Amino acid sequence: MLEEYGFFAVLVPMLKGMGEEGLKAFARAGSKLWASFGYTTAQEGRATPHVSEIAKSGAAEGIFPIDVVVYPDVLIDRDFIADNISETYENRLRVAGAKLTIDGSPQGFTAWRDRPYFDPVGEYASFYKGYAAVTNEQAMDLVFGVGTWDDLRYETVDPGVLFSGTYTFIFLADPPVFFAYARQTSESAGEVL
Repeated sequence: MLEEYGFFAVLVPMLKGMGEEGLKAFARAGSKLWASFGYTTAQEGRATPHVSEIAKSGAAEGIFPIDVVVYPDVLIDRDFIADNISETYENRLRVAGAKLTIDGSPQGFTAWRDRPYFDPVGEYASFYKGYAAVTNEQAMDLVFGVGTWDDLRYETVDPGVLFSGTYTFIFLADPPVFFAYARQTSESAGEVL
């Protein structure tokens, strides 16, 4: 079984195997589906530079009935993002920012939690807490080293912990970053967050 982030190691080569026309057909069908539900903008979510270039080519051919925003993976190519980011659409498409995935999802039991999952589906040890997709150092370098683009993150957070006295919030204005960090209190002493 391939879980969450590990799935991309198989998905990316598979998508490349579809060829440019296959990927354009996939993008065209997806955007038409979103449009059929009345949406005027769709978010691609996590692109590679290769997929972004194919989307640009398709956009130039007029394949999108609605606006599409693309968020390339910052772990793959930061320079591509910096070179292609735009505040305006060209042929209904724009690279809107960067995507950083630091863990999985709660429904897949791969989100990195502060305590073990209760009865996860599958063969997991009683102490299993999910896992990170990147190291803390990688995430911090990418968050605080980003350019002036939107930084789209997918992180699963336990609201009970987030809104407890364990977290302090900081807003940095330049570049704009909303950041929560854990501070150790007597109640949280010894917990891994």
